[in-house]
Amino acid sequence: MRLQTDVPALTLMPFFQRPACPHCGEATFAATATEYFGKGRFHNSWSCESCSHEFQTAVEMPSHLR
Repeated sequence: MRLQTDVPALTLMPFFQRPACPHCGEATFAATATEYFGKGRFHNSWSCESCSHEFQTAVEMPSHLR
């Protein structure tokens, strides 16, 4: 599994948004794991139910929600 940094739309996602699988394009439902890195920064791990591709996204919570 790797952090998706080569796809600009998934590098830093808006809070609460669900990404499409970068391998097959199917919508994802829920992250399989979430890691908190402080100051509102999270990495979400995803596993596509259609093709089993695993990937991560980075999310930064807006400062007014921290």
